[in-house]
Amino acid sequence: MQNEGYDSQVDDLVSRWQEEIYDGVLASDVLPAITIYAYASLQGMTDEYDVAATFPMLPTDAGLPDHYGNALIARLRGSCTSIRTGLQAIQAHMDCHAAIAAARRAHESLWQMFWLANPEVDANSRIRRLLKLTRQEIGEALRFFAYGINTDVESTLRKYESEIEGVVGKEVYRSKDGRGEYQGYFGPRFNEPLPHDLPPVPADVEAEEIAWSMMSNMTHPNVVFDWVFQIQEDSQDQMDKFQLLPVLAAMNMVSNISTLVMDKAHIQREQVLGVNTTFRQLVSPAQLLLG
Repeated sequence: MQNEGYDSQVDDLVSRWQEEIYDGVLASDVLPAITIYAYASLQGMTDEYDVAATFPMLPTDAGLPDHYGNALIARLRGSCTSIRTGLQAIQAHMDCHAAIAAARRAHESLWQMFWLANPEVDANSRIRRLLKLTRQEIGEALRFFAYGINTDVESTLRKYESEIEGVVGKEVYRSKDGRGEYQGYFGPRFNEPLPHDLPPVPADVEAEEIAWSMMSNMTHPNVVFDWVFQIQEDSQDQMDKFQLLPVLAAMNMVSNISTLVMDKAHIQREQVLGVNTTFRQLVSPAQLLLG
């Protein structure tokens, strides 16, 4: 049976995530640390980049650290918004596809952020990664503008795309790139252990790829999935737990990455521990909801 007071606990999580995380430590502690990390970690770069010709988002006088920091911040903010959306879907007792879709977006944003921020990767390589992601984002935008909706925007985007390809070629980012680096870095480290309770698979099959594919498919209406859940005893309780799991995993990821960046920005240890505690105080009650 569902935990007593389940709805009120979810209500509390939604409001606290907004107040204590998004409007709280994220704004006051984590984002300033990202800006510091962006500038400090790019010192001593040996490669030169034509910033104005390859980065379309910020004003033309913005420097490379500005673009790099903005990319990290945008992904972290986006992931936190997706987590709140997932919690709101659970709060509204929507079918679990909505919460899982939001959690999937959060995971992707966080994997990309870690791929860009990975402190074990040198500065030049991280900037090249940012250019690869920028080119992919331009490609997504061109799907819209290529229909003649705005020829000026389309031509500008294609110019940026061409400049970037001249630097990094046609290599693309894959979700398993960021996921693999995140798990390799945090697997043996702090906070919650990574959930890897996957069934055994043949040696030539990548278990993580199967799990991600399943999660992706659950973001769309799936009649068989719904039917299997609905015929089981306590189906709503099981549905509640199933949709909470990926949202909870994303909450853990935000905590891990946020405290990592603060640490690498050489923020005072007490401040880093305080931010980590704030995250833990939300993750713990979310775990209790699983029963």
